[in-house]
Amino acid sequence: VLDSDAAPAAAQQQNTCTGTVAQTSFIGGMTRIELKRGNGAPLLVKTISTRAAERLPVGQAMTVAWSANDSVVLKNQE
Repeated sequence: VLDSDAAPAAAQQQNTCTGTVAQTSFIGGMTRIELKRGNGAPLLVKTISTRAAERLPVGQAMTVAWSANDSVVLKNQE
């Protein structure tokens, strides 16, 4: 779920991340958005593109949300 208006997700048992759009790319049927978080770390978001999809301007504040059930923790290999 992409939401530039930061809709409340807590009541829906969702994880959220807020940042600003650093870059948007359209690759085939996918849109790739690089979101810069407050600590400077990037978060890459991929979503299915639609013809009516609005292009998100660089610098726009944005919140992404996903179901807690869809989360996967990756082990650091260092």
